[in-house]
Amino acid sequence: KQWYQRRVAITAGEKIIGTLSAHKLNKKLALHVVAIQSFTDRFGKKRKTGQEWLGTEKDAVSFIPDVFEEVKDTVAVTVLTDRQYCVILDPVGADGKNQFGRKKLVKGEKEFFLHPGETLENGEVQDVCILLEDEAVVLRAILPFSDNGVQRSPGDKWMLKGPREFSPTAEMEVVS
Repeated sequence: KQWYQRRVAITAGEKIIGTLSAHKLNKKLALHVVAIQSFTDRFGKKRKTGQEWLGTEKDAVSFIPDVFEEVKDTVAVTVLTDRQYCVILDPVGADGKNQFGRKKLVKGEKEFFLHPGETLENGEVQDVCILLEDEAVVLRAILPFSDNGVQRSPGDKWMLKGPREFSPTAEMEVVS
């Protein structure tokens, strides 16, 4: 039988077969953790087999995985300036579960971690588009929404003219 011991001393009959170093967590680095068996973690939260979550410095400044936890990856903070935005695909909802097929628009200035299962549309942070007076962009609605009082339906196209700064919402896409 094997287990993790968080104390320094060992008792008679115990044998040390390995040591683990703590993962250091901070404002720039988090951990993608998965439960390899159902258990209750050291913070009293019940975890189910296969459940994935993000461990941040809000939880602990250092993290040693428990017997039933596995660190899948480190997660770097995503940083947006005031002239950047991103669209998160399959965002995690208030219930802590991914909302598959949904999108979430995040505009800068902001720092955040992507949760397990979330990805950035186009794989990266986007810069705000600056349209000059003689420029325009053609947009298409991919979800129904209200655009300054105008009801847009999926498939609707319209032109947005400059001068202005523009970043698309999660309900639209840039055609050209």
